[in-house]
Amino acid sequence: MSNFSTRGVALVVGEFILIVFAVVCASALRLGGPESAEAFGALVWRAALIAVVLQLSLHYADLYDLRTIATVPFMTRLLRSVGITAVILALLYYWIPVLVIGRGIFVIATLFSAALIITWRVTFQWLSSQFGPGDRLLIIGTSSAAVGLARELFERRHELGVELVGFIDSDPAR
Repeated sequence: MSNFSTRGVALVVGEFILIVFAVVCASALRLGGPESAEAFGALVWRAALIAVVLQLSLHYADLYDLRTIATVPFMTRLLRSVGITAVILALLYYWIPVLVIGRGIFVIATLFSAALIITWRVTFQWLSSQFGPGDRLLIIGTSSAAVGLARELFERRHELGVELVGFIDSDPAR
């Protein structure tokens, strides 16, 4: 639980909503709109299942480590996550056929989801840089542990929303 940050939660929740939206739009495009509120509710629950499986795949591909958002292997990891999601969903659909949304929806939803995830990540990175850090930190002490902490905080400053101000030590020479 200590690894959660407000920005990380915002990234995950935003992606969840976008993935569910992509699946619902793909279903509407392929099959037409749901006939009743009950059918729409069932569609949203199935879309949420797809979103959870995809997000777990993204997590295991380290795509929720905010330091890797702007790196080149992002696309490779994203495609690998989509492939893993497809295999997991195929197994789930084989064992529990009632979960199937419809034929051809997964491919359309994958294209929509990939476009939305990439757009969301770029937007999220931009918003994080525009709004800047939320907290300013001053590290007390200059031991090797304090310097190591400062390095880690500096690497994760956008994810954690912090600005490292500096060090203070009781020894004036340091």
